[in-house]
Amino acid sequence: MIAVILLIAVNFLLIMYAPVMQLVSFILLVAFMTRRRSLHESREQLRQELGLTEGEVMVGFFHPNCNAGGGGERVLWLAVRALQIEHGNKVQLFVYTGDLDAYKDSPEFDPAAEGEMSQADKERLAGKAILAKVERTLGVGMPDPDSIRFAFLSGRDRINPARYPRLTLLRQSIGGAVLGLEAIGLANPDVMIDTMGCHFAGAVFRYFGGCKTACYVHYPLISTDMIEVVNANSVAVNNPTTNSPFKRLAKLVYYRLFALLYGWFGRRWNLVMTNSSWTTGHIASLWGCQLPRLLYPPVYVKEFAHLGPDSLAGRLPIVLSVAQFRPEKDHPLQLRAFAKFLQLAPKEVADKASLVLIGGCRNDEDSARVDRLRCLAEELSIEDRVRFQVNAPHSELRTWLEKARIGLHSMRDEHFGIGIVDMMAAGLTVIAHNSGGPKMDIVTDPQLGFLAATEDEYAQALVDAFSLDDKQLRRRFEAVRRHIEKFAEEKNFMPGFCQLTKPLIDYRGGEHVVGY
Repeated sequence: MIAVILLIAVNFLLIMYAPVMQLVSFILLVAFMTRRRSLHESREQLRQELGLTEGEVMVGFFHPNCNAGGGGERVLWLAVRALQIEHGNKVQLFVYTGDLDAYKDSPEFDPAAEGEMSQADKERLAGKAILAKVERTLGVGMPDPDSIRFAFLSGRDRINPARYPRLTLLRQSIGGAVLGLEAIGLANPDVMIDTMGCHFAGAVFRYFGGCKTACYVHYPLISTDMIEVVNANSVAVNNPTTNSPFKRLAKLVYYRLFALLYGWFGRRWNLVMTNSSWTTGHIASLWGCQLPRLLYPPVYVKEFAHLGPDSLAGRLPIVLSVAQFRPEKDHPLQLRAFAKFLQLAPKEVADKASLVLIGGCRNDEDSARVDRLRCLAEELSIEDRVRFQVNAPHSELRTWLEKARIGLHSMRDEHFGIGIVDMMAAGLTVIAHNSGGPKMDIVTDPQLGFLAATEDEYAQALVDAFSLDDKQLRRRFEAVRRHIEKFAEEKNFMPGFCQLTKPLIDYRGGEHVVGY
């Protein structure tokens, strides 16, 4: 009944104000064409300033949080590295980021002279500091770091979900589109690649900037799983329960309408890459496009190739968690499960076991989350058995991976789980969440690890993992090594990324490619 009334009202407005609507549409069309022409001219001007020839291509990576140091950033920087190795001077690479404050991390930064620094000085130091952190924390070096240009965005806060307490998905996505407009105003590339998940920005680059566009999807912004959680009124990170049927219905309608809008924007991309079978299935369903190209994210498997089965004998009774301190990673579940494990495990195991949580903090909100986790550990009386390693460098992470025995992961519907594969490569027995990418792509056999979902299941899995004898551990080690080869960055991600994006780059470089 309500839908009928709304339909009648819309038709009435269209009939009464048709001339006005036509005028507004004409003005918007003129504005769009003018802006598009202006951006095309700015691209040609930029190409002249850079001295690019006809066959050379500008490629822009859209990743406003490029300095966060997580798995998504590893995808970004290895993609940049792959294109530099594959195409050399044929491509001029840009990275769109909001991390201007990174200049304060540069060894050249002098706080006493900060007031005298120009914008250009800050951008120069920020770019150097970002690349230095990438090499230090992610272990990714660039073949030609001086050729990478940064376009610093002032409006990154538009995609901060904390800014939108209501209608978060919609407003954050619109914010991403607006941020895209700012980005092409700074530098309008030939090819734009989104590696962060700002899926509404692609249409802006394509229609306003005239770019060829590609995106690497880490996870869908909305999924049928999320809709089902609301429908069942289940507790989740983004879904507190409600006793109001009206509120639940309103949220269901909102999610379904957003899913339709999300699908429209998703179909605007020229190339869609996804990181797992779980993500591929959801994106294919939501976007209604041709099957996305599955490209597993990069894992530096060979980093631990020197570790053989004999290295397992010297492992310490450490349970290791590797994940950014974000709410969806569900670190509280890990603490509660570990506390219960200490009650269930044999005394000789419980007395020696400890839990180490390694992860990055992006902002003050993440830091406050770590403080709350410390308080929770005290409430559970396990504070002397838990250690937090915040923003640890890559070398320190590697040390922990080589000496820990158990790897712990607790995010529900994790899109893939690079940290899980890292732990498997280092020889840890992993316990991952029984959902998403970990279930469908990584821990696909009992010999590869354990799957759990509840506090009790995790606690029991910890008991079972610590009870494995040397013969069982060796058998699992060999099975894991064979399995994770398909995730190796040098064999899978880097050549796969170059192969998939080559048609876009060749098209902009002057070669005609069917379908683009």
